[in-house]
Amino acid sequence: MTIANPVSILAEFTGGLSAPVDYDLLIGVGVTKDSDAVFFRYEDSKPIALVNPATGKPLQTFKNVTCYGIELVHDIGTFKATKLNFKLQNTEGSKLCFTSGVETMWSQAVVTALMGIMGSGMYDFNTPFTFWSKRGDQGMRPSFANIYIDGERVSDNHMYEQLRDLRSDRDKEGIIRSVTDAVQILSAEISGVPTEVTVLNDLRALPAHTEEENF
Repeated sequence: MTIANPVSILAEFTGGLSAPVDYDLLIGVGVTKDSDAVFFRYEDSKPIALVNPATGKPLQTFKNVTCYGIELVHDIGTFKATKLNFKLQNTEGSKLCFTSGVETMWSQAVVTALMGIMGSGMYDFNTPFTFWSKRGDQGMRPSFANIYIDGERVSDNHMYEQLRDLRSDRDKEGIIRSVTDAVQILSAEISGVPTEVTVLNDLRALPAHTEEENF
């Protein structure tokens, strides 16, 4: 899959000059281990690190976005992995789809933040937020994520503690169940239809390597 002119869509999401686009950009998370980058676009199925066009540094922040969807896709790559797809759009309607293993720290952080939005009583999924991610610098260098609204980090304490305890017990299956249950709840809240979808053609074409398990 070849993505044309990625700089224009990145400019829209990162506060730079906006330009109209007519495609969605698929973004892998933490797929290249020797890179400081978190996010990678795919060109002919090869991951290309996303960098800030102004600084050349790895892209970490997407401002003034909303979540328009979240779903699980199955049977990805050689290892038949299950992936979390996290979908964002900006105020102009341009759309990005972030994809990561369902059990990764990044996916756990995303669903914990989204559950925080849903349970806040103050916000809903039409509320714009800032989405931030960073690559860790220790061990397997897992990727992390946060959502901020009006400068305050949003999280769900129950979800956070549940996943923390499952990681402490090294209960991979429990983590997958917890994230899967959260995705079902969030999908119903966002779209009105719970999601449990089969693999997408675009994802089938991606290389087998993926973010390492870091539960």
